[in-house]
Formats: sequence, C-alpha cells, structure tokens
Amino acid sequence: MPKLTCLMPCFNTASAKLRTAIRSILRQSYANLQLIIGDDASTSASTLETLQRAQERYPDKIRLLHRKENGGTARALDAALEASDEDTAYYTVAASDDFCHPSWEERRIKTLESLPPQVALVYDNYMMVTDFAMNLQGWRPVLGRDAKPIMRPNVIPIMLRPYDYRALVETNYIPGVSLWRASVYEKIPKTFLFDGYDTECARHGEDYWHWLQITDYWDAYWIDTDPAFTWTYRYSLNAKSSDRRGVDRARAFIQHKAKERRGLL
Repeated sequence: MPKLTCLMPCFNTASAKLRTAIRSILRQSYANLQLIIGDDASTSASTLETLQRAQERYPDKIRLLHRKENGGTARALDAALEASDEDTAYYTVAASDDFCHPSWEERRIKTLESLPPQVALVYDNYMMVTDFAMNLQGWRPVLGRDAKPIMRPNVIPIMLRPYDYRALVETNYIPGVSLWRASVYEKIPKTFLFDGYDTECARHGEDYWHWLQITDYWDAYWIDTDPAFTWTYRYSLNAKSSDRRGVDRARAFIQHKAKERRGLL
C-alpha cells in the first residue's frame, strides 16, 4: 500500500477544533498514513498541550515540528513537507480546524490510481460550516441590528467544477486540502513558499501557487461526489479571512506569474 503523508499547518488553533481535525485524519480507513504537523510558533498553551498529547498518544502516526518564529502557512507546510519520508507516494493537506469522512483519503487515492500518470492532482466537493448566518452574495456575514454576525449554525454544500488550466489561472477553485502525487517534485520545487509571499501576497495564496506549479506540467481531476462523504471546511472570521485586500493582491500576483510562465499575457 503506497504511503500517504498528510501535512497539517497549525497556529493557535482552538484545542477542541484541533483535536477533531487530528482525530478525523487518524481514523481514516487508509492504513498507510502519517500525519506531520507543522506548528507555526503557536503561543496558545492549550494548542501546544493538545499537540503534545496527540503526539504522545499516537507516536507511530504523528510527527510534530515546532517552528521558532511565525512565518505563515507556507513555512509551516514546508516544515512538514521537508520532514516527510522518501517513500511517500501521495501528499495531502489537512487544515487544523477542519474534519473529514473516514473513507475520504482511501477513495481519493483509489481514484487517482485509476487515472493516467498525466493526472497528478485530485480535488473534490466539500461542506462548509460557519458559526453564523452567511449572505451568499459575496460571502459576507449577515449582521444583526447591533452590527454583529448572527450566530447560528449554517451548513452549505460546495460543488466545484472540472479542471481547466485556463480557468484555473483566472480563479482558484481547487481546495487547499487536495491530494497530489509525490512525483511532481521531480519537476517543481518542493516548497509552498515563493517570491512575493511576504510582500505583495501578504502571506496568502500558498496553495494556489502550488496548484498552478503542479498544473504547469500535469492535469488535475475533479471528483464529483457527495460533499457529505468528503470533508468539511470551517469558515470563521479571523485576521486572515477578513484580509480581503491581501487575498486579492495575492490572487492577482500569482495569476500574473502563472500567465507569464505559460505565455498567456
């Protein structure tokens, strides 16, 4: 059974969400799996305690790395990526506050193994859950009379679309937790970090950059399946999600660089 390495970046994630995320990866039906957690210099005592307890409880399944300085998601992912074993056949990313169906990875690997080598990346539909009501036009929170988000559970199925490289350089519709072949690093740099990450991109877009690097050489494949059997993304209002200007700058920067490489300008 080929080895799957799951990369999980983490920074001050609430302990309850972090425990759920770790357990949902470790309970996967795909047996040959290792979880490598790249902690980006968390300062929360509860986060650090949760990480330590998880590693102590599952020493054969979890590898934990602590960065000394906070450097953004790309550097946390790189720390985990660099620590992976050479016999890794597939990589995936798991957010430290999301959760997934027990057979999710097994089904994705089975699908990827059935596809030709030209397909190096697979992605699927998912569920999005928020702690507040959302206005679907622009993904802005519905506000109450006191201008605060209306706090009630809200679950939305997210249906994606087939891969097309010209469409991908216009918008990123491939989720950050997609699965890819380790063999891609024979041609592309083994890193999520890129020039501009700390400046123009304001530490956004590491996954988008990585997918465009991969699809410079290989294709991606959309697994059109019921979102209830894949994974669930927790959308929360935080500094990163609210930095729309930074996200927009990152998207424009990454798209421009990709179009330059592909001669689309």
